[in-house]
Amino acid sequence: MKENFLTISELNRQIKTIVDSSTILQNIVVRGELQSFKKHIATGSYFFKLVENKTSISCMIPSFIDNNYDKQFKDGDLVEVVGSVTYFNNRGEINFKIYSQKNLRGVLKW
Repeated sequence: MKENFLTISELNRQIKTIVDSSTILQNIVVRGELQSFKKHIATGSYFFKLVENKTSISCMIPSFIDNNYDKQFKDGDLVEVVGSVTYFNNRGEINFKIYSQKNLRGVLKW
């Protein structure tokens, strides 16, 4: 009897294909609180978590969108972002890739 199985690489590729082809996971507007906001020195990209209550998602702003966000945002800020869910198959991780964002500090409260 032949065993059917996927390698980890195959499974990760299949998950990435599903995530990348899903239109429902593209161009989503999300609001949340910034945590662990930092700029990666080598790549110039920004990495942080968006948090709501006890739930969070890892996020990144690609370096080609750099607008000195480290001067505009800080931990604890309430932000609204637009982006798409991405899957990094080498690490097996979901990430929210952000294309535009605005700080809602002083505008909205939870």
